[in-house]
Amino acid sequence: MVNGIPLTYVGDGPTPPTTRRSGYMTYYNMGYEEKYNTALNLDLAITQRLDFITEGLSLGVKGGYDTNMYIRKQHKGSDALEQRINYKSFQEGEDLAISDPDFDKTYVFKPSGTMAPLSYNESTSSDRSWYLEARADYSRKFAGKHAVSGLLLYNQTRDYYPSKYSYLPRGYVGFVGRATYGYDDKYLVDVSAGYNGSENFAPGKTRYGLFPSMSLGWVVTEEKWMQKVSWLDYLKIRASVGKVGNDLGTSTRFMYMNSVWNEAGSYSFGVNNPNGVPYYTTGTPGNLGVTWETALKYNVGLDFDLFNNRLHFSGDLFKEHRTGILISPNSTPGIIATSLPNMNIGIVDNQGYEVELGWKDNIGEFRYSIDANVTYARNEIVYMDEVKSEFDYQNMTGGSTGRNDGLYKFIRLYNYDDFYTDENGVQRLNPELPQPSATVYPGDCMYADISGDGKVDGNDTMVYGFADRPEYMFGSNWKFSWKGFNLALNWIAATNVNKMLEVEYRIPFTNSGNRGLLDYFYRDCWTTENPNGTLPRAAEKSESWNSAPSTLWLRDASYIRLKSAQFGYTFGRNKFFDRIGVNSLNVSFTGYNLLTFTNLTFQDPETVSNNDGVYPLVKTYNLSLNINF
Repeated sequence: MVNGIPLTYVGDGPTPPTTRRSGYMTYYNMGYEEKYNTALNLDLAITQRLDFITEGLSLGVKGGYDTNMYIRKQHKGSDALEQRINYKSFQEGEDLAISDPDFDKTYVFKPSGTMAPLSYNESTSSDRSWYLEARADYSRKFAGKHAVSGLLLYNQTRDYYPSKYSYLPRGYVGFVGRATYGYDDKYLVDVSAGYNGSENFAPGKTRYGLFPSMSLGWVVTEEKWMQKVSWLDYLKIRASVGKVGNDLGTSTRFMYMNSVWNEAGSYSFGVNNPNGVPYYTTGTPGNLGVTWETALKYNVGLDFDLFNNRLHFSGDLFKEHRTGILISPNSTPGIIATSLPNMNIGIVDNQGYEVELGWKDNIGEFRYSIDANVTYARNEIVYMDEVKSEFDYQNMTGGSTGRNDGLYKFIRLYNYDDFYTDENGVQRLNPELPQPSATVYPGDCMYADISGDGKVDGNDTMVYGFADRPEYMFGSNWKFSWKGFNLALNWIAATNVNKMLEVEYRIPFTNSGNRGLLDYFYRDCWTTENPNGTLPRAAEKSESWNSAPSTLWLRDASYIRLKSAQFGYTFGRNKFFDRIGVNSLNVSFTGYNLLTFTNLTFQDPETVSNNDGVYPLVKTYNLSLNINF
């Protein structure tokens, strides 16, 4: 910025070294925009008990209506003042060589352009949907030991402005049935089934899917022979199996129907005929046999409480076998000049466990409880119609979903010792090093030659790391109270998770060149003055090579976070409160996102990485007063 005007352009001809990229262009004369969002959400539920017909019977209806109106007003700049920088002799048109002693190298700044008025544009969008259900419930206990319940439910939804074919509302219908039986609170049985229909599948045998499930439970401590075990307060063994479905596929609708025909150009027939006849093409063909993808889920669990309910444990082992996953085939030859529809061909297995452990007790008036939980889940791609690569390290099959592919393995940055100067004075990479497919310089990225052919190219990219979905999730709640004081802390954590930085986070000023310079580039980029920098040099010539997906940009997104903390004091009843009719008064202070420990310091590790730069995570503090009369 010189004299209030940004230096955004370098003049033609011999110029002093400068850059065309500037963070000013992110906002300089870009204008502003206003966003308005109006939402209406309405829910209504009615339940009528029918005990006069039979005890425990009831009917109910429930409906929901949501509407949203969005208005965006843009005030955009189309032109702005800028400056060109040049040497004075060149700017004044002097016919002198830059090496001439009389050549004046004084910097000259020449403004150009105008400050045009902001333009105006307004756009609107809306959304509308409703939900309706009708249900019959029955719940009753016979002879004090036989607990029976049942449910019949019908539901229907409609979304009037879906993202795909927004002029055609999206709809679902479904039926649910459920029956439960419990004997003497010891033996528990739960059987249910869903029957759902989707517009994505053809009318007839493929449109609807049946999804049954069953669970069994045994409360062992209700047995008479367990009554003498004083240290065991509760013990339950449970197991379940069920089938669920998914109809979304690769974000398309009406998978059974052919795509619409569109005019794609024209053909001319005859000789010297300037008049063309339009021709039409169709997109993805339909698949009349496509139907629900399904997942068969198994779960076994154990719950127990010990030592007068002070120690609590709950554990689950689960496994899922997902088949018929809706994907488009990958192994079709390139001579088929169209994309193929979704087919039920993918297979993925998933398994893991959940464990929760807690302890609560008191020491006099001091009460405390601490619990912790961990969830682990890992899946494996069994089949995805993958075209097997020549190199095993490039195959996705057999690994987890969501991993990053096409990654180079980053070793280090090139330094001056990696180069020599040939007889023509040209700097070249030492021949004993693997030769990359791009021209590199000191400060550029060195990638591994995984294939071992002496070159670094597409054959050396690989599938690597974890997905951006953590395999391990942790949580812990700490609660303490003493007399009127109370303290509650909620911790969360995750590990075995990676985030690939989007390209905008791999290039100084971003690949578009009109965003601000991120702090970690300023501090850690390689330069001749900072040869120990950990990030590649800022250079347009090597930009695509250095910003290529690699392990350099694949970051560990593990974290530990104090999600919330609350401290308060409760004033009990006293004479003053009795006079004014107050039963109790509580004052509390709550903070959110107070502490985060992570290696991914410039992004929120809990969110999914994107190229827009989401609003930074904020700490929130609340002070509350609660009075009970």
